Order: sequence, then C-alpha cells, then structure tokens
Amino acid sequence: MFEAPDGFLEEISDAAAFGLALASASWIDVRLSGVSSDPMLSQVIAAGWANMLEPEASDYFEPDDEEWVGPVRAPLATTAIILMDAMYGMNLNPDIRLRTSWMADFARYVLEDDAETFDAWFNWAADRLARVHPRSEMPKLGLFDVPVRFEPVVGRDVFVPETDYDPATARSSLYNWLMQGDRDNPFIDFSELRP
Repeated sequence: MFEAPDGFLEEISDAAAFGLALASASWIDVRLSGVSSDPMLSQVIAAGWANMLEPEASDYFEPDDEEWVGPVRAPLATTAIILMDAMYGMNLNPDIRLRTSWMADFARYVLEDDAETFDAWFNWAADRLARVHPRSEMPKLGLFDVPVRFEPVVGRDVFVPETDYDPATARSSLYNWLMQGDRDNPFIDFSELRP
C-alpha cells in the first residue's frame, strides 16, 4: 500500500487538494459503475465541483447506514461520506489534505489490481498541481479567519493527462460543465452557481 511521505501534498493549494480528492473519487465511481447504476456518487462528485465554485450551491447528504450496505453500496457511501466531510467538516479539522489522503487510500482499496495505475496517476496529478496550483496562490487569511471557499478554482481538466490546462479558464470551464450536466442532481442548487 502507498505510504505518503511527510509533507506530501503540502506544495499544492487547498483547492487543488480538494480537486484531487474529487478526481480520486471519480476513479471509484468509474470502477463501481459496472456493478451499480445508482447515480448517487456521480451526483455527489458533481456537487463537490459545484462546491468548488460556490459553497452554497451544494447540499449536504449523509447516506443511510441501513440502505447503503454491501460490497458495492458501502464503498459508494464511504466515498460520498469522505467528500461530504471535505465540504462540510472543515470547521472541525481544516486540513483538506487529510481528506485527500483518505480518499486516495480508499481508492487504492477499491481499485485493488488497478491501484498501481491509480498511484502513477495520483503522483502525476500531485506534481502537476504543484506547478499550476501551488500553495503560494492561496489567499492569505488572518488568524481567526475561516476560509469560506476553495480558491482559486481548480478545473477538472487539470487531472487529465496530455490535456492543455489553463487555470485562467478553470472557473468558466467548470461552470459550463456543471450547467450542461445532470440538472436533476438533488445535491446541487444550480441557482447559486455563478460563472
């Protein structure tokens, strides 16, 4: 199993760490989509991207323990819980990298034989994020300030190898993707989204 070195992900912004958790969750979603047609996890991941744009645009969801059991539904629920904690648990522990690490570890568990492929992608993505969304770009906060949003916005394309990525268009690209997606997503308030 992958063991993150001390300081791993410390070079990337909080928004980049959150985006990496969302992209890692997508690996789990794709893996389980062959055995589950439930759209919940895809919808929660999209709500996470909406939260990246506007925190008020996403709604909290907690899977029911009795409904989300078994070898497929339990991993779907666990992934959603980690993402919801990343979105709504920051007041209890503001270290977003902790959630990114949880998601990566869980993805490795779910992916089993593909864990090495995931690790190669994850390390590549973390390196790319350190270049295009470094920690230094994070807004400076006062001692008692609580961040209300992940800024600057990280686009989904940054996680796709061999794509050109322009941080300047990340917000509009993410907004357009959300507006063209599942408008029946129960976890997104589309009226709160702004380009």
